[in-house]
Amino acid sequence: MVQNTEMSESPKVMTAGEFSRRSRLSPKALRVYDERDLLSRFDVDPTNGYRYYHPSQLAPARLIGLLRRLNMPLDQIAGILEMEPAVAVKEIGAYWANVESDIQSKRNLVRYIDNYLLGKGTNMFHVSTRETTSQDVATIQEHHFVATLSSFIDLAMGKIYDQLATAGLEPGVPFVVYHGQVNDDSDGPVEVCVPYLGTFQPVDEVATRIEEGGQ
Repeated sequence: MVQNTEMSESPKVMTAGEFSRRSRLSPKALRVYDERDLLSRFDVDPTNGYRYYHPSQLAPARLIGLLRRLNMPLDQIAGILEMEPAVAVKEIGAYWANVESDIQSKRNLVRYIDNYLLGKGTNMFHVSTRETTSQDVATIQEHHFVATLSSFIDLAMGKIYDQLATAGLEPGVPFVVYHGQVNDDSDGPVEVCVPYLGTFQPVDEVATRIEEGGQ
């Protein structure tokens, strides 16, 4: 946000260079955050275009720097800056849990690649099978890359549960069907399924079908 104030009458404001040193954010990062409205300059000199920041912006600037060290996306950081501390702590914890899960998956992948190159031919994951019977399922199916997979599954299950509750039906054990590979380069599609008993008329993107029994 650009404000028209007299720089000579605002001794508390800092130049972009001083703010960069005190916040430990590079001038380039400050420009990016300004352009993204994540950390807007406090003021700008209309005669020379110099940017100025206020000391009160140091705390959020340092928090942004810490979160970027966790490789948190800027859009998610913007949301955290608007949260109460207790809520922000939970959000950061959830983000890091996903990171650790991804790291564990990559560890498994490294072991699989090692075994593959050594000709051991082991499975990357433990695979088990079971017999199932036919069941009615409420579903939502969309294309998603791995980056948005978890949030899609959570939102889809929530929508299906809400509609089943409105219809007075109890949901069964949910499951997810991957109709194609899901990674950074392939987007499925992915289908979230929730079994139910009774008569159900879905609305919006929720659909119904019969999940055939078998192995």
